Amino acid sequence: MNLFSKFVNRLGLVGTPRPGFPPTAPRPSPIFVDPDNIEEQITPQYCAQRFYPVRLGEVINDKYHIVSKLGFGTSSTVWLAWDVQRKWWQTQQWVTIKMLTRSASGKSTAETELEVSRLVLQANPLCEGRQYLRTVIDSFEVTGPHGLHTGLVYETMRESLKTFQRRHRERRISESLLKALLEPVLHGLDYLHSECNIIHTDLKPDNILLGVESRHAIEEVVQAEIDEPTPYKVEDDRAIYCSRNFGCLRGIPGKPKLSDFGLAVRGDELPLHFHPIQPNRYQAPEVILGLGWTYSADVWNLGVMLWDMIENTSLFDAETAEGDYSVQRHLEEMSFLLGPPPEDMVNRGDIAPRYFSSEGGEILQHNCEPARGASLEASLTAFSGEGKPQYLRFVRRMLQWRPEDRATARELLKDPWLAR
Repeated sequence: MNLFSKFVNRLGLVGTPRPGFPPTAPRPSPIFVDPDNIEEQITPQYCAQRFYPVRLGEVINDKYHIVSKLGFGTSSTVWLAWDVQRKWWQTQQWVTIKMLTRSASGKSTAETELEVSRLVLQANPLCEGRQYLRTVIDSFEVTGPHGLHTGLVYETMRESLKTFQRRHRERRISESLLKALLEPVLHGLDYLHSECNIIHTDLKPDNILLGVESRHAIEEVVQAEIDEPTPYKVEDDRAIYCSRNFGCLRGIPGKPKLSDFGLAVRGDELPLHFHPIQPNRYQAPEVILGLGWTYSADVWNLGVMLWDMIENTSLFDAETAEGDYSVQRHLEEMSFLLGPPPEDMVNRGDIAPRYFSSEGGEILQHNCEPARGASLEASLTAFSGEGKPQYLRFVRRMLQWRPEDRATARELLKDPWLAR
């Protein structure tokens, strides 16, 4: 009896279960009695009716047998599944399904993901960067108790860089490991920009995933579900399951891939975009100041993210004493660490004059002290020696006030620090 058959038997099912796994079917797992919210229930503005009530053992779209929950977000839940229609010659056996909420099942996420996946696969099949982008391999729609939901099917990946960072001492990524991770990420970003004309707009450690080290790592998750079923709690018409991760590394993880293109935009349709993008602390200056942005916003975003990974603290705090995001504080911290903005940026648009003088770009109000030190150099504590000045020059090529002054992903791949 193979591992999948054991999972089916463990749920008290015979053969391949029919779609719509019955909610009343017995499940040998403890039920949460704790009334506190768990998993997706803790996300901002959670509404149960927006989420499709996935159940372990369910076969979705007559094709994907749900085996374990891998994660959740504000607009989706993520599940490990077995492709019951897979042919013997097809290698894709275990897949990951992102089940989108009703409000996310529109142009802003599902269609954008599918469009980007199509562009990535067709743009230049021979380009090295293509292999570092995680694309949709299938999609479907399913009707839940409160409406229609879209499911996106992907290759199964181990974990995000955010989770991977937690595995390291003091949660700091070493210089050598950062280089090993960064090179494929830059290849992927260059392919996205140069070959596909796509701006990601949402680069963060959560959206860069590491591959599974081996098939055995997936099978161990399935075996763990058999031996010790996932706890869950019952909420009205659904069960809220706890997520199960892949546990300790059993070898070298697979290649990193850029993922989550639901907020991506075309860079070749307009010279500049103006709508807000990026997590608050990763926002590029031109985004904050409303001056219009393009591909170089991703490069700024990546520079801040890398700094956070190597220092295990945010380069920009950008918060008030009450914990609210503050544009004033964010711009002040940029000025402390990078020097004042160029006059031509200060004198463009309506937002910059609220914060900077028209001559010299000096900040008009000083409401904070530098969050990480008086300069970028003083903020870098993770390593020293010959690598420190080279790394600082490398990061400064990304963290430039003017978008046009930043290096491209392709140029960064040739940087002496990365090559050393």
